[in-house]
Amino acid sequence: MMKTSRIERVGRATVRAGRYLDRQSALHIADPGGTLHDTPLGTFLSRKVNWLFLLVALIMWAVAWPTLNEQFHVPAIFLPIISGLSVLPLAIAWAHPRTAWVIIASTAALFPMLWFFTPKYDWEWGWQVSLIIAMLVSTVLVYLRATPLDAAVVWAASSLLFWVNAQPGTGGGWVAGLTTAFVVCMLLRLALQSRSRLEEQTEVSELERGRRAVLEERTRIARDLHDIVAHRMSLVVVQAQTAQYRVPGVSERALAEFDGIAVAAREALNEVRALLGVLRLDDTSAQLAPAPGLSGVDELIDGARAAGVAVDYLPLPDPSAVGEGAAMVAYRIVQESIANATRHAQGAPITVALTLDTGELNLRVENGPRVSDADLGGPGLGQGIPGMMERARSVGGSLTAAPVAGGGFAVRATLPARPEARPEARPDAQH
Repeated sequence: MMKTSRIERVGRATVRAGRYLDRQSALHIADPGGTLHDTPLGTFLSRKVNWLFLLVALIMWAVAWPTLNEQFHVPAIFLPIISGLSVLPLAIAWAHPRTAWVIIASTAALFPMLWFFTPKYDWEWGWQVSLIIAMLVSTVLVYLRATPLDAAVVWAASSLLFWVNAQPGTGGGWVAGLTTAFVVCMLLRLALQSRSRLEEQTEVSELERGRRAVLEERTRIARDLHDIVAHRMSLVVVQAQTAQYRVPGVSERALAEFDGIAVAAREALNEVRALLGVLRLDDTSAQLAPAPGLSGVDELIDGARAAGVAVDYLPLPDPSAVGEGAAMVAYRIVQESIANATRHAQGAPITVALTLDTGELNLRVENGPRVSDADLGGPGLGQGIPGMMERARSVGGSLTAAPVAGGGFAVRATLPARPEARPEARPDAQH
């Protein structure tokens, strides 16, 4: 009964010690700023894999110590020393593989040369079994974790040690096995490095793709803001400035209100242009956002006429003959051209003409000379005409914008009516 009680006490004490070590380990892992964690020992104990190798090393030492005297003639006082130097370095083999291998290999090279270190019975090895295992484990870990040059040096030294200390006639087999392990480990490291590089490249590509998508979206937003907001704000400015000519009997107070509206709208327009300067990125290409087609051009014309702008409009007899892509681009070009004309050529008549000829949509927006000296647009970003050219090229068309005789300005574009079916898009069309 007393014996059982002692065993229970020892077991409880062991459990308490284990719990204490677990708490301390968790404490230092959770508190990187702790003083123990900042020491080499604390860093070593903070990794679970090192605890595993320490446990394996202690178990092997517990086996090697009593069995060493079974295979070699060794004085009892040297048993824990020799067996400890043979296997205990495995405790640091994962964290410091080269150091562990140097200690184990030095033991394997020196102790067989001691005068008292002689094998018993028919044991033909110069090492005990635990030292053979420790040499193999430490050598393979160096293959896997050290630099290729260190791994090659360790392979040569280990091969020599096994050749000298192995059973007679088996040294060549051990050397062949170490060589095979070396080659396999190097190939495995190469494969893992290649996979790691591939994952890094994939991550970089994903980040670059995401960044490009963001830039394209910003460019698309900037373009649509320029096309929509700038157009509408320009009409507000024009309406406010020309109200006194279109509406009879406007009082001085109402004129002041209209002037205030025009000033506020012009300031808002300039702020929008400043915002576009941040959003728009000319070095990226953006997908065109969905927009009204040729049917929306009628609304643009009606809005301009309501603002007091004289617009002569020649529509297409059959808008359905133009594809969605070309119709969207045509709408944006007309929208931008009218906005430019109302800003920079106040009071000038505008002509908008759409014609279809042999599968091509011809678009012309032309305004006459400026009637008033006022420039309602103010300084811009210069993105209107380049943006229209970019849109025309996106569907395989072309656009020109230049002054005309007499002081006016004309925008002319030629767009394929069906961009998705244009001849140059077919591979055989190049022959």
